[in-house]
Amino acid sequence: MKDEENRNKLKAQEVRGRTTMKNIWYAFKRILYLPMDCFFILQNRMRIKMLWFTKNVVVGRGVRIVPLSHFRVGRNTAIDQGTVLDCGGLIWNDYKGGIVIGESSYIGYNSVLLGGGDIRIGNKVLISPGCVLTTQGHFFKGISGFMKDQPTQLAKIVIGDDVWIGANSTILPGVTIGKGSVIGAGSVVNKDVPEYSVAWGIPAKVIRKRD
Repeated sequence: MKDEENRNKLKAQEVRGRTTMKNIWYAFKRILYLPMDCFFILQNRMRIKMLWFTKNVVVGRGVRIVPLSHFRVGRNTAIDQGTVLDCGGLIWNDYKGGIVIGESSYIGYNSVLLGGGDIRIGNKVLISPGCVLTTQGHFFKGISGFMKDQPTQLAKIVIGDDVWIGANSTILPGVTIGKGSVIGAGSVVNKDVPEYSVAWGIPAKVIRKRD
């Protein structure tokens, strides 16, 4: 019995030792990569600041734009605080995608734009707070496997000039919203909206044309 207890104690000490060494190694790696992480964060912030100097683009607090290499914006545009712009450009979507915003447009606070499949926003567009524009999703055919493991679906979103999207609306992949259209608050847009239309609802339907 004593021999077995001693073996168990030795095994427990060995496991604790391995765990401790693993934790030390993880901590060392974090310290090693910390200067690099800080450099990239500062570089990202400097590039965002340069948008204000060069194009008079106002970027609010806590705005996240990743990666900046796949982001283009026109003059006099404002991106309000807490907004996330995921511009794609990573291995999971073959380094494609991007977000392009025209001149004198406004993106409301806490909005999320997922541009893995490409988002094009025109000039003088108003996107109210809390909106989601997503160009990506997952296929869900069959129940034998997990949806997370199924292929990613990507489709471009195009927002024409002079469009107003109401608060907490969602624009789904593949949608084009025509010039001068209005999307009512809380709508889910899963089909194209013609020019100078007013659309609202879940799913959004055209309720009238603008005069």
